Amino acid sequence: MGSSAALTDHWFERWMPYCFHKLPGVVRYKHVYLPLNDHYKPLGQVGRKRVRYEDYAAQAVIFYRDPMTFEGVWTATSDDKLWLYEDTASRVDYFERLGRLMSHKVRAVGKELRRGHLARAHQLPMVPTTSPIMLTMPEDDMN
Repeated sequence: MGSSAALTDHWFERWMPYCFHKLPGVVRYKHVYLPLNDHYKPLGQVGRKRVRYEDYAAQAVIFYRDPMTFEGVWTATSDDKLWLYEDTASRVDYFERLGRLMSHKVRAVGKELRRGHLARAHQLPMVPTTSPIMLTMPEDDMN
């Protein structure tokens, strides 16, 4: 039983958004954020090697409104980060916050930002969900 809980924690820390980091320099859209895991790396990434968030811009989301104004979603904010989870909170609290976040209109960026522009951002389904897959677009849908 203990190893199953450890695997769940490992998956949660790697794949679930812990916070969102604002990507600067995106002229066309004001509210572009990269979801980061508990290791402050893009979702799915781990390790000690430092990552450049700009290299993972295709995994970013565009919020239609300033996400800092979303009530009941963030546990803390700074100029460039919005925290969705705090280590002392329960997972129930986390999923309630994530559900409130997913009720807001967002788009996935896709490959366009890697090429330096956002000509064709993809619309995410507007169904509230707790699935991290809703925060990134499958590779097949980005081509």
